[in-house]
Amino acid sequence: MKKYKFLCLLTMMMVVVGAKAQPNLSGSGTEADPYQISSKTNLATLATYVNGGNNCEGLYFKVTQDIDYSPASTTTNNFTPIGNDSRNFAGHFDGGGYTIKGLRYDHSDNSYCGLFGNTSSATIQNVILNNVSIKGLTRVGGIVGHAYATTVSNCQVTNATITGTNSVSYAYGSIGGIVGRKEYGTVSECVFNGTVSGNKYIAGIVGYNYYQGYNNPPTTINRCLVINSTIGAYDSNVYNLISDSGFENSYYSGCTLRTTSANNCYVIQLLKNYSITISS
Repeated sequence: MKKYKFLCLLTMMMVVVGAKAQPNLSGSGTEADPYQISSKTNLATLATYVNGGNNCEGLYFKVTQDIDYSPASTTTNNFTPIGNDSRNFAGHFDGGGYTIKGLRYDHSDNSYCGLFGNTSSATIQNVILNNVSIKGLTRVGGIVGHAYATTVSNCQVTNATITGTNSVSYAYGSIGGIVGRKEYGTVSECVFNGTVSGNKYIAGIVGYNYYQGYNNPPTTINRCLVINSTIGAYDSNVYNLISDSGFENSYYSGCTLRTTSANNCYVIQLLKNYSITISS
């Protein structure tokens, strides 16, 4: 009998140890009942969970109301990116069309900076960021710093300042209004308004759009818009205000390109069937 009890206790301990801790959020994390993000605290909880080694694969998250970090004008840092150079987010995040306002992040020595620092095989949609300032070394973007095989759709970053502090000699700055560096995956129906600056691969939507080999087409950037923005760099690696490659049916209007030289730059003055409201 004692041996039987010991085996039962050992089995229970193994089950408890093997169970993965869940984030302290309302909801169950399923598509039908996603984890709810309704506050700055909830976003911080998700960042802690992911940066602690939980990639959220198969889990669903949804923003349920506007989140305001104001007053942001006197704040240098008020949030932590979700994912970093060694941890990534691999779940599904739906911004619900609500606005996250006033994000501030200023770490000039850190890479993988954005609302999401690092993603892999993730889905991010319907996210609206307004009045944001994000500064990092490389792989800096409004929505995602580094996106691998990730789908980013219907997102807006407005009244934004996105800055890369990398030096000219640093090979890949990858600074973008929506995504800093994208490897595979897609970015579609996204809008950027603001300023993007840095060195080496700077653009309004995707700073650097990586793809494997010259015979493979670059991954898709589709139906995106950069409007009333300034894109600034100090070398020749700015090919377009949208991205360095791989974009289609995407436009910019009322923008300034600030660089020593540039290739393939053009302006579409007439944008049909597109409307956007930029809030203050």
